[in-house]
Amino acid sequence: MSEAVKERQTEVLISEFERLLNQSFDYNFKVADVVKGTIIKVDKGGIFVDIGSKTEAFLPLKELSNVPFSSPEDIVSVGDEKEFYIVKEENEEGQIMVSLRRVHYAKNWDKLNELRQNEETITAKVISLVKGGVIVEVQELRGFIPASQLRTGTPHEGLVNQELQVKILESDAKKNKLILSERLALAEERKRIAGSIVANLEVDQIVEGEV
Repeated sequence: MSEAVKERQTEVLISEFERLLNQSFDYNFKVADVVKGTIIKVDKGGIFVDIGSKTEAFLPLKELSNVPFSSPEDIVSVGDEKEFYIVKEENEEGQIMVSLRRVHYAKNWDKLNELRQNEETITAKVISLVKGGVIVEVQELRGFIPASQLRTGTPHEGLVNQELQVKILESDAKKNKLILSERLALAEERKRIAGSIVANLEVDQIVEGEV
């Protein structure tokens, strides 16, 4: 068998191998897709994830979490199976960029919208004071409580790092807008307590009160 024939056979075998390899993976990843993957390497520069693509997907540290962290190991570990958001399609090396932060972001907004529909009271931690109110953190998202919706009516340094019980006035993921009210939560709690007291009153019962 001539060298030319052997070389041609080798090329055919390689071509067939590449065809079979491509069939074994789903390479049709698009930006904004949410896919499942497994953490295979955690590095100071970023995280590598197996999502079934030609090469490992890359998760930059800035796309890891919505909350501050000292080390990526504080958030993920090798072997963790999670859902990832496709940020960028394949580059020249066939590598895809993914995000964990954006998946959590979307899920947290869904959770907040559900809580708002159910008119539930939630806990918010005050992060900082700003003109006209305070910035809070809730469900790994940032929200705003106007001064008029604070129990005190005026923001003060003593509120920073305090946890407040609040109601959701407005939530819009597209505009990244979350407006909360402490006053509304307090009013509901007072109403609940008053209702409980009235329910426990009996005929001819003597109670104390203030005028």
